[in-house]
Amino acid sequence: MNTTDKIAVTSRSFSTNKYLVDALRAKYSNITLNNTGKTLKGSDLLQFLEGQNKVIVGLEDFNQDLINNLPELNVISKFGVGLNNIDIKALVDKKIALGFTP
Repeated sequence: MNTTDKIAVTSRSFSTNKYLVDALRAKYSNITLNNTGKTLKGSDLLQFLEGQNKVIVGLEDFNQDLINNLPELNVISKFGVGLNNIDIKALVDKKIALGFTP
């Protein structure tokens, strides 16, 4: 059980999927789920992600400004189709790993 990493799940569909959440909880103890029922944006998204070092994203916009304001972030994993909501160049510049299986 990983007790060090802090995992944020912004994806609404992942956060409500019992099977996926249980699988994640079997590996990590520090998990924050998006149970708001909304796609997080702007300051709400930034506040949700502060202090987290890994994130599972869905539709949220991960632009350069957001990425620059998350110094602890080191892994983004995309849940869903496409990467058009993630600034890949900003990830490369900040040496943040990207997990995605098309």
